[in-house]
Amino acid sequence: MKTLSKRGSTLFILFFASYLLSAQCSDVYIYRVNNSVLQSEKPVYIFNDGQQVAVANLGSRFKTSICTPSEYEFVVKTDPNKMSIIKKTIQVEDGKEYFLKVSCTSVGELVTIAQRPNTEGRREVNKSSKFRGPIQTFNVGQSAVVDNTPITGNYQTPSSNQVFQKSHTIHGFKFDVVNVIKAGDMLRMEYKITNMTGNDRRLYASNRECAFYDDKGNFYTPRTICIMTNCREDRKILSSESQRYINGQIYIPNSAYSVIPYGIPVTGSVEFRGLKNQATKFVRGGINIRSEDKSNQNDFVEFKLEYNNIFFPTGIDPNNPNNRQLGLVEIEAQDGQRVPEGAKVNFKFKNKSQQEALLSIKSAIAYDEQGSPSELKGLAFGNTNIDRNRYRRSYTVPPSSDTSFDILFAPLSSSTKKFSRIKVHFEGYELQWDNISLSGQSWSSSNPTPTSASNTSNSISANHTNDSFISKNGNYINYRDFSTGIKNNVRVTGKKIILEQINFNTGSAEILDNSIPQLSEVASLMLSNSYLKMEFSGHTDNVGDDTNNMLLSQQRADAIRYYLIQQGIDPSRIISVGKGENEPLESNQTETGRRKNRRVEIKVLE
Repeated sequence: MKTLSKRGSTLFILFFASYLLSAQCSDVYIYRVNNSVLQSEKPVYIFNDGQQVAVANLGSRFKTSICTPSEYEFVVKTDPNKMSIIKKTIQVEDGKEYFLKVSCTSVGELVTIAQRPNTEGRREVNKSSKFRGPIQTFNVGQSAVVDNTPITGNYQTPSSNQVFQKSHTIHGFKFDVVNVIKAGDMLRMEYKITNMTGNDRRLYASNRECAFYDDKGNFYTPRTICIMTNCREDRKILSSESQRYINGQIYIPNSAYSVIPYGIPVTGSVEFRGLKNQATKFVRGGINIRSEDKSNQNDFVEFKLEYNNIFFPTGIDPNNPNNRQLGLVEIEAQDGQRVPEGAKVNFKFKNKSQQEALLSIKSAIAYDEQGSPSELKGLAFGNTNIDRNRYRRSYTVPPSSDTSFDILFAPLSSSTKKFSRIKVHFEGYELQWDNISLSGQSWSSSNPTPTSASNTSNSISANHTNDSFISKNGNYINYRDFSTGIKNNVRVTGKKIILEQINFNTGSAEILDNSIPQLSEVASLMLSNSYLKMEFSGHTDNVGDDTNNMLLSQQRADAIRYYLIQQGIDPSRIISVGKGENEPLESNQTETGRRKNRRVEIKVLE
């Protein structure tokens, strides 16, 4: 008896454990009631994850048990070979019941699928008089069970070592993913599409016929799909479009489509929004495509591009933490400077593609060390003045070229030394930069904002400067007052100006690209005012050998002179002088002082 008791206990425990495990599964019922007056006899095809799982004839009912909680989508069609927008998504939880009612009207054959409340659904399913046979079973992926017996569907979860397949050749078309770009919560896959069928064919793709899942279980459909220049954003289908679809007048509502010429590669893209911060990749996804003959709509084929393990790029250049990489476009935050109106931050936009790129800025915000916000108050593209372009938000960048742009942020606290975070909302994406330092003077009520020179002035006040390390010497003026004065025919002879935007590679006389905008503006001023004659002087700190410092400062001044000569300035109007460490503005005992002493100056001679 004792042995039997132990054996009975063991069997009971195993049975109870099995019961608990099976109790975690959820039952999903799909049914179509028999009402011949209102319902068409035409069968309705039910799909899950792109696979047909059942055919719902009039008066049929089905059941599946799902043991993996997740989001499941069921699509219904009256023609299995056509795409459909009629679908229902349910979030399956452990141990629950779900009831989906399918119908197809006798007038117009309008097909629908709707989730019913559990009480009503259970009552309808149990009315055998409404159905023509017993409950049938169907399978959904790997998580489906029938009579508590596990089954395996057509889909297999990709393993972690599966490689993202960038190229697909299917039904005479080749789809190559040429770029995967991530910016903020946006991800875009850019394509090269090649038609190898031998005939021009029309290609369709619909936002609502795509499904992607990230590694955290989130579900996505594309926000935008483009085929060549035809792009469609996801939106609600209009009733008129639905009726046209039902009548067979259009195949894919809300679809992007274009005629793809034979043998000529064209572009395409799929863009997602709302990516979750914790997600690192799309575990799997698929895009349904329809290809049809240009002149014969009955000659068509539908297929699916399937992907596994699409890892999200970080977009951050490993060699430059301030550079953001978006495929063939890069955007770099370079430096920040306090100005009387607030603070301006300089950026460089690099277009490495063979096509024009649109630089369009919707909004921007910056946060200082205390978390106080400063908003976008002005923009400047290229060498233009930031004030005159305050409301201009877009700029077209030519192929294989760079351009700089400045963003003016305001208001700004007098104690702000850096922006802890900058967020810029470009057209279609958002980028972020951290810890951008600000150079220049801290403005306060005791240090009034300078005013531009008027046409009647004959001098510029040397007290108006936006640079703290030149304020001790009254012979200096800031660059803005210098530029404004020249444009307004104000004489600035004898004044000195520090070119704060001129930078060189460390220890060399190679002018960095971010120096070109200011140098170009100086050249423009000299070309427009032929009387100007100026001395350009290079200065260093006292680190290193004084002879080497003198030589380096002369080489840097010469480099600027040569650049201006190349822009068409008469060499006799430009003098280059190396001052080395002989004329410091601040003490060389601190890093701040040494940084301020390393500079390039202009002295207006005539």
